[in-house]
Order: sequence, then C-alpha cells, then structure tokens
Amino acid sequence: SRTTSMPEERVRAQDMMGGNVMSSKLTGSNSSAGREFEVTIKKPAGLTVTLVEGRGIFVEDLTPNGNAMRAGLAVGDRIKVASELRYEAGVKFDRGSSYSNAVNNVANPRELEKLVELMSDSSAPLGSVKISVVRSLEGQRIMERFRAQKRMGNVDTRLSQKVKGTLLGNLAPFIDGSEGDSVASSKVLKINLDLVSYAARRALQRKEFDKSEDLYRKCLKMDPYDGRAWVGLAKLYEHKNQLFKAKDTLQSGLQKLPRSPFLLQALGCIEQKQGQLVEALKLFQRAVEEDETHAASWVSLGKLEERMKRSWRARQCYAKAASVEPNNFYAWQCLAVLEAKEGNVRAARSLFEKCVDVNPANAASWQAWGTMEKKAGNLNKAAELLWKGLKASPKNTFVLQALASIEWERGNMEEAKELFERAIAINPGDGGIYQAYAMLLARTGKKMQAREMFKRGCTEAKKHAALWQAWALHELERSNVKEARSIFQQGVWEAGADKKIFVLWQSWGLMEAAEGNLDEARKYFARAVDVADRPAPSLAAWAKVEEEAGNLIESRELLEKALAIEPSNEYAWDALQAFVKRVYGEGSEQAKEVFQRRIVAQISKRIDSEDALSKAIDNKYQQDSKQTEDTVVLRAKWASRRRQGVDDYGSNFLVPRQL
Repeated sequence: SRTTSMPEERVRAQDMMGGNVMSSKLTGSNSSAGREFEVTIKKPAGLTVTLVEGRGIFVEDLTPNGNAMRAGLAVGDRIKVASELRYEAGVKFDRGSSYSNAVNNVANPRELEKLVELMSDSSAPLGSVKISVVRSLEGQRIMERFRAQKRMGNVDTRLSQKVKGTLLGNLAPFIDGSEGDSVASSKVLKINLDLVSYAARRALQRKEFDKSEDLYRKCLKMDPYDGRAWVGLAKLYEHKNQLFKAKDTLQSGLQKLPRSPFLLQALGCIEQKQGQLVEALKLFQRAVEEDETHAASWVSLGKLEERMKRSWRARQCYAKAASVEPNNFYAWQCLAVLEAKEGNVRAARSLFEKCVDVNPANAASWQAWGTMEKKAGNLNKAAELLWKGLKASPKNTFVLQALASIEWERGNMEEAKELFERAIAINPGDGGIYQAYAMLLARTGKKMQAREMFKRGCTEAKKHAALWQAWALHELERSNVKEARSIFQQGVWEAGADKKIFVLWQSWGLMEAAEGNLDEARKYFARAVDVADRPAPSLAAWAKVEEEAGNLIESRELLEKALAIEPSNEYAWDALQAFVKRVYGEGSEQAKEVFQRRIVAQISKRIDSEDALSKAIDNKYQQDSKQTEDTVVLRAKWASRRRQGVDDYGSNFLVPRQL
C-alpha cells in the first residue's frame, strides 16, 4: 500500500559502521521471495539499514567501496538471517528463535538501535558478520519510495506531476507508487537511448571528451539503469588518466545494477591497473558467477591468473570464454598466445588458425601468429602471416614494424625500408619504429645512416627514453664518449616524464663508471633508483660497479637494499648469489646461507600469494596434468551447471573439440 506520510525516524551516527544507521517505519504487504544468498561483511560495514514494519530490515544506502559494497550488498536487499553473533549488546532472544524473526517482531525502535549497536561492535569475533539476504526488485522499489518520501519531506504530495518531477527527478514515480523503475524506463524510447549512447561512444573514439561526457550523462538521466552509460563514462575517465573517478563512476553504477557483469568486469580491470589484484580477482569472480556466459570476464580472469604465474588456470579461463562464446576471436587469441609461451607450438598454431577463421580482419591475431613462427625459425611463414595482417589493417604500425624486421632478416632490405617509412608516415611520434629501424641499420654496418635515423627519431619522438638510450649506446660503441654524454644529458631533459627514464640514468652511470668517474656514476645511479618503479635492477648494476671498484661492503649493502625493496626479485637474487660466490667461494657458508634465504623467500611469496588468492576465489580449478601437441585438453570441474544446448562432457570439457 502507498505511504503518504513519514513516521518518526531515529538516526544515530555510528563511527564503526562508516555511515548513518537509520531505523524508520513503513507499512506494506509481504514481499516476494526474490533471490537468497549469503555474504560475510567485515567491520566497519559501511551501510544504512531501514526497518520496514511487516517486512524486515532493508539496506537503504551503501558507503562507496565500503565493506558492505565489496561483499556484494545492494540497496534494497533484505537482511533475512544473521548467524554466529554474540548478543552482548543487551538484546535477549529465546533459544531456538532466529535472529531474523526476533528483529522483524520487535515492538519498538529501541530494539533496532540495540541491533545496530551490536553490528557496529568491532569487538565481535573476527570483526565480521555472516548474514543471509534476499534480493528482489520489490525490495529495490521499497527503498526508492522511501528515498522519495525523505526528499519530499513536508511538500504536499498532491502537487502536480510537473512540480514533483522538478523536485524529485527520477524518484518522482515512486511517490505515486508507479511500477516503473525510473522516469527513463517509462518515458524514453529505447531507440532514442541507443542513438545517444552511440553518439557518446563515437565522440569518445574521436577523443572529444567533453562532448562524450555530456552525452553519457544524458544517457544516465534518460535511464540510470543503462549499464552502457556507466561503463562508457568510466572508460572516458580512464582515457583521461582519472582512474579514481572512473572507479567511483562504476561503483555508483553498481548501486543501480549490482549484478551487471559488465560493470563488475570494468571495475575489476581498474583495480588490476592500480595493483589491487585480490580485489580485481573478487570482482572478476563475481562477474562470472552472475553471468557464466560473459566471455570478457573469463578473459579478464585469465589475464589476471596469467599475471600471477598460474598458466593452468589462465588456460581454463580462456577455454571457458571460447566455449561460451565461440565467435570471440580474442579468447582464442589469448589461448593461442598462452600455448605459444608454454612452448606448445603445434597446439598454438591450431588455435591461431581457429582465431583467424573466426575473425580474419583482426591484424593483432596475424601479428601474434607471425611472431610465434619467427621465434620458431619459420621466417617465410611469418612473413606470409604478417602480410595477411597488413592486408587486414593497412595502417597498423605494429604489423608494419614487425613485417619490416622480418623482411630485413630475409634480405629484402628495400622492401623493409619502404615498410618502415610507411609506419613512420602513419605515426611519426612512435619512437619504437625509429629505434628498430636504426638498430637494423647499425647491425648491417651502416653506422652513419643509423645515426641519422636516431637523430631523426629523437627529433620527432622526444619523450621516448629508450630511443635516447639506444642512440647514446650506439655512439658509445663507436668510442664517441663525449657525444654519448651529450645525448644522455639531452635525453633526460627531453624524456624526463617517461616512466622508463631510469634506463637513461642507469646507462649513463655505467658509462661514467667505465670512464673512471665513480662519483658521477654514483650520482646517476642514485637518480635511476629514485625514479624507477622497480629499482632492484638499478641497485644491482650499481652494486656491480662498487664491487669492481673494490668496495665490497658498499656492494653488499646495495644488493641487500634491492632485496629489502623487492624481496622476490629474481634478478637481485641472482646478483647476490653471484657476488658471494665471487667473494667467498662457491661452496662457502655465505653462499649456502644466501641460497637458503632465496628458497625461503620463494616459498614465502608462494604461500602469501596462495593465502591472498584463496580468500577471493572458490576451488573451481583443477590443474591439467596431461597435455598433447595435437589438442589442448583442458580439464576443470565447474561448480555451475551446464547450459542447456551445450554438449556435456561430464566433469571435464575439451576445448576445442576439433582443431
């Protein structure tokens, strides 16, 4: 029944809850069953709850990125059961009566306040609470009506629709008990929403950011439940390198669409970019649980598993993506590239064939396949594949550069030069093209031409640190120390904002050390360590210089500092082991002690990684112990049931069935 007046509210701020806790009274009939699931919420919870008489306790609001939102709660969820609580706040319950029944049958709001006190008590065991909630569309509508009533306050509900629309915006329909979810869904034609969404996407592709943002916000005003607008707006902020703003946008969208795999996957990608791998894994896992057929989420999950050095799990995720969406060429491509990395060339070749069969216009697939064939020594086959990729995408500079390098190795230098020039004409600011071109010229003895190409590249791509480094090293090989020093200096001025600027400082330090200028070398090594995201290699190079100068104590200190910063850096461990073997002998106690430390560090890293990831994922993977070169056998026990219409392989499945 519709409520036209607001009863007394009791509001009390709870520091441990991370927001306001509100108890109020609404009346209505029993709600529908909805979907029931369990969640465990860490404290502080970060949510607002509302008691609705005759229905139970509902989630009214969530703190963005709070523990309740991370656990998967959404506005409108009804708290049904809470288990394993110790009722130390003074609330008494009869033995055998459930927490839900006790709460829903309380006679006065004071009992709810005691409940709030209990849930916000951080001294509860493990600092978390396990609850069972019911999610239904009716619950969401109840909270929308409640919000609308709060916004109306003392405004007369008999005002015209136009006035109420101005006051309430998209909450106006809920005051009148409308069955629509928003103004947009009842008044906006889908074709109009599609057109605005398409225009926003095209503006984003043209990098018209202001126009795209205005259009996406217009989409949200038309229908706040349209996931495309939330994802598009987040991508816009990503293009502008505003990751936190993109993250906030997706979290706002998830309040409207808590089960959207598109929003969950997009938010997971941002978390991954920010280094929050466990959070990203949780989001990808939620995405595939909400929609098992969402191939993009499976691919993202596979990419993350591959980054965590779990190739067997990555393989299964890619295979799942290919099985639920056989026409997804990117899933086949990821699977093929993984097999190539693992050395399964014949299997990778078969998967690449499937990939380009699905989408022959994708140049990246042809390039990846060609790169694999080149590494296998099949230059003619690699060239054939890359020419097909170039035909599919004539302006793809990555394909042009790769093909130019192969043609150069095949002896077709004029053809290679023409391809390099085509790539430069398309993207004159890509320093990698000039670098590859110049290094090939230098390798074939054309030193002056190589110098001119380096100079040309550094004029066009001034911000490319690796290009400056390659030029300086080229001059150093020709014993032009003064010229190399000048190039290093000019490079750090021009490319100071490049994240790879540390390679210039490090190379400069090595050069000065070789020239006997140890103080200058130390100064440049220190700059390399300061600006590097991962400074262990720079510290190891510095340590080698100190060792050669006879400063063994300083060398050991630098290596230990590298391992203190990056305890699992294999390069730093290699350097330390080599150091103690040179100084103390291969069979010395010091060498044995360093070896044991390295083993312990490797085990600790593995255990820490397993512990962190095991909290985020279910045991849905089973490592495949049998691989053949003819087929890729992917064994996995999936908790979810097979979709109807898909072949059932029992507890295992084979992807692809026929290559």
